[in-house]
Amino acid sequence: MKVAAISLWTVALCVAGLQTSSFVRQAHAQTSVKIGMAVPDISNLLLYVAKEKGNFKGEGLDVELVQFSSDAPAAQALTAGAVTVNNASIFPVLDSYVAKRDLTAIWSVSNMPGYVWYGLPKYSSISELKGAGKIGVSGIGSQTYYISSWAMERAGLNPKTDVTFIPLGGPLERVAGLKAGQVDAIPATVPGMFILEHEGFKRLLSLKDLTPQFCYEVLYARRSNLARDEPSLRAVIRATVKAKAWALEHRDEATQILMKSLGAPADQAGVYREAVDFALPYFPVDGQFPDQSIDVFLGFYRDQGRIKEIPDQASFIDYRLIDYFQQHPIQ
Repeated sequence: MKVAAISLWTVALCVAGLQTSSFVRQAHAQTSVKIGMAVPDISNLLLYVAKEKGNFKGEGLDVELVQFSSDAPAAQALTAGAVTVNNASIFPVLDSYVAKRDLTAIWSVSNMPGYVWYGLPKYSSISELKGAGKIGVSGIGSQTYYISSWAMERAGLNPKTDVTFIPLGGPLERVAGLKAGQVDAIPATVPGMFILEHEGFKRLLSLKDLTPQFCYEVLYARRSNLARDEPSLRAVIRATVKAKAWALEHRDEATQILMKSLGAPADQAGVYREAVDFALPYFPVDGQFPDQSIDVFLGFYRDQGRIKEIPDQASFIDYRLIDYFQQHPIQ
């Protein structure tokens, strides 16, 4: 009987040990999250830093950054469940609202009014594009397409008849297309606009002259998945806000991370440092959206006949994460 008792006790200890080991593994398990990025751009800076410096892991996340060529394929991937959340423009969200689908913005990533339209040396003003001007954009239906259509209209041109939009890809692809003469003008952002400035290309129009604020990039997700994904999305936001604090204190290293992520040549370090200094202040730590600029584009949708009236922004923005972090500030 004594031998049997010892044997049972040993078995019990082994079972307990296995359960404890399983619990420890579960405690250290990380949640997998795929974050889509519409274009390789400085708007992804905090994602690049958070990935490189281990911020995501520190929040219990195993993050994969998934790069797309423009807004449309990024939105399609999110709708299909291939990614959890997108870091991209708000226009797919507005399009989703118009089509009565369930994409919703959850956090403003960048409020940078940074677009500047540059043209070939033969042009001295944006009005000279009227008739046959070709404007390079990321893709048809992308943020650069919509913002350029709106800007051309504000400048007195008809975006449907006076110019042609040519899909070229991300910011650096647009710069290359302009330099090669594939198009007459492009909407440039940092660092592309600094590169073009240094090479003598002419500034034809600045977004800052048209609107003081702009909803440059947002995090958006499927509304139907928010309840399930909210803990992971909170962790993503905490990681990126902490990444901004780090980048502000380590700008040279943040510049190197950006250059590595975008495949930038080493001799452009100065330009990319300018870009980091320019962009960092526009990453809000509270996720608040620049409401005025969103209403401007809703007005553009209305004028184009896509909506009848400007809706309340709560129709396509879910504020639960902004509200959460107002009550639980990120330290």
